[in-house]
Parts: sequence; structure tokens; C-alpha cells
Amino acid sequence: MIKTNQKTTENRGSLSVVVFWLTTIVVTIYLFFEWLFLVTMPSYLDRLSTFNKFFVLIYVISFFLTSNILLFSPIFIVEKFFPNRKLFRISTKAYILIPTLTLTSLILILIDNFTYTMFRFGIINSSGILRALYALGFVGVAIVLYRRVDSFVVRRNKDWHRTKLSTRKVWVGLLAILVILAVTLPLTSESSDLSSNNLLDKSAISRPNIFLLTADGLNAQRMSVYGYDRNTTPFLKTISDQLLVMENNFTNSGNTTGSIISILTGKYPVNTRVLYPPDILNDKDAYQHLPGILQSMGYYNAQFSLGYYVDAYDLNVRDGFDEVNGRNADNAGILWRYLPTNYSHFIMHIINRLSARLMHIFFIKNMENPYVQVTTKPEDSDDAEKLTKTFDLLDQKEGPFFIHLHWLGTHGEKFFPTKQVFSTGKDLTNQEPWDPDLYDDSIIDFDRAIETLYRGLQTRNILQESIIIIGSDHGSKWSVIDRVPLIFIFPRGEFAERKPENSQNIDIAPTILDYMWVDKPGWMEGISLLDDINFYRPIISVSVGNTVVDSATGEYTYENTEPPFYQFGSSTIFFCSKWYNLNLETLVWSEGKLSPYISSCDSQEEFNVSYALTQIIDHFKRYNFDTSFLELLK
Repeated sequence: MIKTNQKTTENRGSLSVVVFWLTTIVVTIYLFFEWLFLVTMPSYLDRLSTFNKFFVLIYVISFFLTSNILLFSPIFIVEKFFPNRKLFRISTKAYILIPTLTLTSLILILIDNFTYTMFRFGIINSSGILRALYALGFVGVAIVLYRRVDSFVVRRNKDWHRTKLSTRKVWVGLLAILVILAVTLPLTSESSDLSSNNLLDKSAISRPNIFLLTADGLNAQRMSVYGYDRNTTPFLKTISDQLLVMENNFTNSGNTTGSIISILTGKYPVNTRVLYPPDILNDKDAYQHLPGILQSMGYYNAQFSLGYYVDAYDLNVRDGFDEVNGRNADNAGILWRYLPTNYSHFIMHIINRLSARLMHIFFIKNMENPYVQVTTKPEDSDDAEKLTKTFDLLDQKEGPFFIHLHWLGTHGEKFFPTKQVFSTGKDLTNQEPWDPDLYDDSIIDFDRAIETLYRGLQTRNILQESIIIIGSDHGSKWSVIDRVPLIFIFPRGEFAERKPENSQNIDIAPTILDYMWVDKPGWMEGISLLDDINFYRPIISVSVGNTVVDSATGEYTYENTEPPFYQFGSSTIFFCSKWYNLNLETLVWSEGKLSPYISSCDSQEEFNVSYALTQIIDHFKRYNFDTSFLELLK
């Protein structure tokens, strides 16, 4: 009788071990295929060596194996302390769902990858009945696989039992893996101490609320507050005596992602290597930014923008925002908060790819094409909702606040203003790309948004405790040689004036810190615009190289990510009203004079192609790019 009980217990124990190892094998295969997909396309892993790319796979597999240990602990506890065959069998059948659903998901991903690669058709562009067929197929495959897996587990349980490989030996091996992870994690972890955000004397600083409004693709010369003949910014004109207006401000990146990151970090894109997805902040750059400094001072930080291009969590801005686009730092993923960048983003990539497809086929949420969303369907941008969420936050949370609101309506190439003023009579559903009248009306919409925020702060009696910054990520049509707005509204109209010196978006963060009497950290490269500015300082901007847009997914593929300049396709440098552009792929120069340009420089003779080339070479060399190729142009 005793022997029978022992045998039964051992059989039950080996059954759970079979389920565990089957799950481990299936998950490993799934991770491998997702890793293979990621390393064979442009991704944040591009700059890693082959060894480090492979280590990402090994580490993440080990991490999931450790997670399996925790996941399967309850079934081992049931086996050990609740020797009830019926209970054990029910729990085992429940756990069989894990390898079943993993395998079903892998089949779904592989089929979707194949059909989209070969025929440009997949889940993302499925709709109606076909979308439902995907869901039915997923459920049907899952049911068939569940029965097969259950049968497989029972058969393999007998083989496992005959090998007499005890559960104890399995646990010893798993514990060894845990030890390896415990040793390697500190060696690969990133530390927020790199930001030096905790070295501030918080007792000697002011803490105004800070509202950063960035309008996508907005040219300063199309705003009446900058002298445009159409009254596109009527509200800003009525409060012009309260504004610090930078007459000649320029972006540091012709692409939204690079520009927004340069604004938040006060660093050049060439420094952070962030220009366009799939670029993300890495290493110390992930922790060195204005939101991190403000958060260490007790600020509640929020961002209302759009995913993929601007989302701070997607771009790996760590320890900076309490919430971003409806997610907070906790539900953005505990893995994102505590695992190093390369590992956490790999895991999040897997989760997001699968969840987006499952939610689409089960009619929970449509898969979105981010490129279409920002170029042809800005009516879906929920700009007005961003203002509503801002006010809800002010009413529900304790300040001070740093809130970044990214306005999409001015982006183009299609515009959908809420009220037609200059475009009266034009059909919004059948408009020509980049219609100038519709563009001007979209700027009026943005001006109304500024007024709504301004009045809302007045109503809540916090306007005189707040800074409002109005800017843009780049010029219309991703231009870097158009002036973009930069306007500060300080409490009680402090520092109100119009400054003609050239400024750039990386000056925003240092200016905010200077107003608060906080020393600019050494890693921040912009200057405070509250100080005197050198009229002749060079302004450097970069743009992405040749790219191809996937019409269905909206994902960009770089045509060239090879050294020495990788995704950087061109560099533009400004001296007063002159600009010089070097195409880094063809080494072709172009130059011109800014028009309109407010103010004039006394002498520009010293600025020429040779001087511009020297400045660009020095700029890239400072950040460890190989510039020997450019040296040959001298």
C-alpha cells in the first residue's frame, strides 16, 4: 500500500514536471523566432555587437525560465501539501493551457509574418468577416492543440517516470539558473544615479507648474504673433506683452522623435543617437533628462501625446514621467522599470506585437498604422481630449506639475480644423495635400488650445504659479530650415521681450532650470535663453536618411544604417541667417539664406562651406563618430 502511494505521488510529480518543461521549450522557441525577427530588421539592437545581441536572447530566455518557476510553484505546492488526485489533475489541465496558448500564438505570429512578407497582407489590414475568421481560427487551433498537448503530457509522463529523473534534480538545475541571473543582473543593470537628479538642494528652488505644448510641424512664419499677415494666433497676440518670443528658433531634428527627445534632454540627437523609431534612449541617456530632474524635486509629470513617435515610455525615458498616454510607470511594465533597456524592450516588443494582433482579431482594439494616423487622419488625434485630461489631472492630483502636451492637428499632410476661417467652402474629405488655407486654420485651432489652457489655469488660480512653453518639433513637411516657434509665458509676464538671437530646441530645458534657480547639469548641452546669447553661435540640426514606409504597419525601414553615420542622413548648420546642408549619404552640399529672418548679422563673410564643414566634423567627432570620410572633403 505504501509503495502504491509513493508511485502515485511520483507519477503526479513527474506529470507536473513534464508540463513545466514542455512550457519552457515552447516559450524558448517562441522567443527565438521573435528575436530572429527583431535582429533581422532595423531595431534598437542595431548598435549592439553580435555577441550582445545573442546575449539578449539568452538572458531573456533565462528570465522567462525563472518566471516559469514562479508560475509553476502553485502546482508543486498542490502536489506536496494537497495529495488529492482530482485537485492535482484539474490544476495540471489548467496549466496545460500555458504551452497550448503559447504555441497557438506562435503559429499566429509566424503565419502573419509569412503572409505579410510574401503577399503584403496580414492581420493589420484584415477587416469584417476575415478578421473574425482569424479569431475563429485561433480558437480552433487552440482547442486542437490543447487535446494534443494533454495527450502528449500523459504519454511523456510515463517515459519521464521510467528515466527516474526526480523533481529534486530539476529544482537543483533551476536554482542554478537563478544564481546565474542574480549574478549577471547587477552587471547589466542601468542605474538612475547616472542622472545626478538627486543632488539638488530642493529647499532653495522655486517650483512653478510647467506646461510644455509642442505643435507638430508648425512654422513660426505662419503665426501672426510672428508677423504673419493672417491672424492665425489671435489669442497670443492679445497677450503679446506677457511673452518671451524667440524670433529665430530652430529645431535640432527634422524628425519628431529626435526633436522631442532633444527638448526633454537638452542634448543633441547626435549625442543621444535618437532620431526616429526604432531609436530609443540607451544607458545613461535614458536617465538624463528634464522630467527626471523635475520628478526628483517632487513634480508630478505627465505626457499626453501619441504612441510610437513621441511616447516617453516607448522611447525609454526612464524615471521621468508618472504617467504617459493613460499608462503609469507601474502598468507600463515592471520589467520596463527594473530590467536593463535591451532586455525590457525585447520583452515589451514581444508582448505588444502579440497583444495588438489578438485584440484586433477579437474586435477589442484596432491595430493602428502610426504613419497614417499622423499624416492623413489627424481628425483621430484626440487633441481636445488631451486638454481635458490635463485639467482632470490638475483637479485630481497634487502639484507641482510638469505636463507635456503634443498637438497633432498642425502636422499634415491633411488638416481637419474644427472651424474653417480661411478655408471656408473647402471640402475636408476631399482636400489637396498641404492645403495652405487648411494649415492656417489648424494653427488657429492650436491658438484656441493655448487660450483654453491659459483660461483653465486662471480659473484654478494657478496661472501665476505656472510657466507655459509653446514650441514645435520641426517645420512643415519635416523642414529644418524653417523657423519654428518658441514662446515662454512666465508668471506675471516676467522676461517678456522679443529676442532676435538664434535659439534652438535644446535651449528649452536649461531655460526652465535657470528660471527655477537650478544649476544646469553638465550633460545638458543647451543654454538658458534668459542670459545673453552669442549672436553668432552655430545651430546644428540633423535629419534621417532615406527611408521606406510600410503602407500597412506604418513602420519605417532605413535604407542605410551602416557606419559611419547610420540613420543620420543629413546635417544642417545655421550661422545667423545663413544655412548649409551636407547630405551625409551623397556628400552633396546645399546652402541658402533664411527668409524671412528677423534681425540681421553685422558680418557673415567668415561663414562659408569650409567653416561649416569644420563645424559639422567637430560635432560628429565629439560624439565618437568616424569622420575620416568627411575629412577628405577639406
